[in-house]
Amino acid sequence: MAKTSKMTANRLTVSRTLHSSVATHGDEIAEALALALFPKGAPAKLTVAGVLGAIGGLLERVDGKVAAADLAHVAELSDDDAVRVARDGSEVELRQKLLRQRDLILGTYGPAVAHAYGLDETMPVTPQQVLLLSSKVEKLLRTRALTEKALQPGVTVQPKLLADDLAAGASALQTALDATKREEREAQLTLEAKNRAAEAWQQTYQGVGSALYGLYLLAGRKDLAERVMSTARRRSGLLEDADGDQPGPTPPVPPAPAPAPDKG
Repeated sequence: MAKTSKMTANRLTVSRTLHSSVATHGDEIAEALALALFPKGAPAKLTVAGVLGAIGGLLERVDGKVAAADLAHVAELSDDDAVRVARDGSEVELRQKLLRQRDLILGTYGPAVAHAYGLDETMPVTPQQVLLLSSKVEKLLRTRALTEKALQPGVTVQPKLLADDLAAGASALQTALDATKREEREAQLTLEAKNRAAEAWQQTYQGVGSALYGLYLLAGRKDLAERVMSTARRRSGLLEDADGDQPGPTPPVPPAPAPAPDKG
């Protein structure tokens, strides 16, 4: 009695893995596929061409999401520039206030009084440290009585006014720091959304590419199958040589800003 070759037997065993998978998971996968390919419901008369179009449409929808997520993150990062400029400007202003007050107290009353008000300390480096020093000096200006005589007769300093000036500068810097932290949190959220969209694109692209590859092979078009093969480079978002001349959907662009109102 003739027997199949070992290679053929192995191929049939491999095929049984696919048969078993379809028999076990077919209904479940069919439902999920219908929802993915036809989010508004499958057409009453479904054709093979309609299935192919739906497969391509699924990838187009994910393309739109990954492009939108990327643009949202870029837009969020562009907002950060103005906030950082405001923070840096507020820090410089508060630092200058402290330096001016140090020069004023030192020149008017000498190093001992400048030390008593905390104005002889080395100027800090970070915005938060500048805030801490400003708070310390402000508190001393409000609570320590200025009883020393000025080195130059006729010159007086009002510590409360100096404290008020520091408080205004510190409030501006704190507001700018809060805005910076808020923008950093928002940028982190848009980055996470961008990463999730990229992961979804990679999974969908691989699925669509593999599906088209298989369908093209079944249709006897190995040449087309090889053009859409899901390679490691493509899954990573890198182009193959055959990708450069392929037409594709135009990615979404951010809306144009509204025109400024006519002040004339």
